[in-house]
Formats: sequence, C-alpha cells, structure tokens
Amino acid sequence: MKPQTIMLALLFISIATTAQVNTLFLRQDTSVIKSSEANWLIPPLKPASNPASKKQTPIELVNPGNTVSEWFLSNIKKGKIKAYDPQSGELIPAKTIYTWRMPQHTIAVYNEAGEIDKYQVVAQEMDPRTISSIRIQQDWWLDLNTSKIYSRIVCIELMRDVYSPPGDYRSRMPFCRINY
Repeated sequence: MKPQTIMLALLFISIATTAQVNTLFLRQDTSVIKSSEANWLIPPLKPASNPASKKQTPIELVNPGNTVSEWFLSNIKKGKIKAYDPQSGELIPAKTIYTWRMPQHTIAVYNEAGEIDKYQVVAQEMDPRTISSIRIQQDWWLDLNTSKIYSRIVCIELMRDVYSPPGDYRSRMPFCRINY
C-alpha cells in the first residue's frame, strides 16, 4: 500500500470516530423489483360511493390502484407524489403523466358540413401495464451507537419495457423518477 492511502485511511477513521456524526455511510445499492410481483404492497382502493360524480380517465375507470404502477401513476396525477424526468431532473406536470413522452398524432376535426374545421394534436395514453419493474436506489448506513445497519431510499424509478415496431423486446428504460 502507498503511504498516501494509509494516511487517508487513518485520517478518515479519526474524523469518523471524533466527529459528532453517529452514522457511517457504507454503500449505495440498487434493486429492481418486477411490478407484477410487488402488487401486494398496495392495498386495493375502496370504490367511490358515486363513481359517476368524479371525472376520471379511461385507465382510472378500469382498475384504479390495484397494481403498484397504477397506484404510483394515479397518485402522481392527483398531485400527492411528484415525478421527475430521470434524464433532466425536471418536474413532470401531474395532469400529463399518462400522456407524457407518448406518441402524438395530428387529426382533422370536421364541422357539421363535413369540412375540415381545424387540426388537433392528440397524444396516446400510456397503459400502466407497460411499467414492468421498479428500480429502488438506497443508501446503507451504520449506526455507530447501536451497531445496526439501516437503509434510506433515495429514489424510485418506474421502468418501462421498450419494443421495436415489429414487437420485439429491445430494452428497459426509466419512465419517471420519484425522489425521497
């Protein structure tokens, strides 16, 4: 070992033992969980007393909150959870979570005479079943007083499967990030 390495190690140990901090960072870890195997984490929602009273998207009417991905997406849309772009870190607008980064098409809107009145851009809505897995990033710490190891979740990323136009599986990529 180089003398510089030994000196740095001794300096680190002396700072860690004499500082007021009672925890020591051990490592950062990433775990990937299949969303279909994590549905037990989220209890099913109770049906509303009058379901027609609330305006819901077609996806929310089918099966609200019975899977992990649907639970996360519906709470993002309600504004209870903030989602961020995993590449840029920008906040994703809550109302557009189902259409964010989805293909858009321009369609003609006709008037009563059958003539084109205007053109409208329509975005495809995302199916929550395309969220195939959840990536959890966490930090592991050692409490020096109790000699116990604990973890703290840093962020959760909802992962989507990506397919080629013929339908072949290509990869998995993060759709959005939820910071803690």
